[in-house]
Amino acid sequence: MNNTSSRSKSKKNIYKFKRQRSIRFAADVRIRKIRTSLSLCYFQSQILWWQDEEISTIKDKLRGLLSQVDFQGISSSNGKRYCIRGLEHYLVENDREADRSAAEDAVLEEQSLQREEHQIDELRISEAYRCCTQNNVLMASCRGRKDAATARSIYALSPP
Repeated sequence: MNNTSSRSKSKKNIYKFKRQRSIRFAADVRIRKIRTSLSLCYFQSQILWWQDEEISTIKDKLRGLLSQVDFQGISSSNGKRYCIRGLEHYLVENDREADRSAAEDAVLEEQSLQREEHQIDELRISEAYRCCTQNNVLMASCRGRKDAATARSIYALSPP
């Protein structure tokens, strides 16, 4: 019998497995060469990636489409519902960047005050950041609950 593992009984009737400690390689190894993506486009790398003009066009079209839906993704022109998950920051201009800047400024200001006082209190820094980001946390939590409700409705699961 050629087993790769064998059992041995210990003092407490617990089975321990001893594994084979050697490996073998197949004698007939086939190597398949795969072309790089760069060679597929004849070494013109700009073909592989979106160019700035293309990204700008895509964003403009996206903004145009999003201007016709509300925050629930319901179209004002045809009443259809669209999934806008992950595109919320395109619906409200610059709020995301303003929130991020405000949180950063609060942390930097608290650090500056602590340096003047010659003491470092990470909890106060954390609290300054938390105060500025509390609204974003609530919005993300609400979005997560909506996603969970959507998933339950898709998979017809009962609420937990």
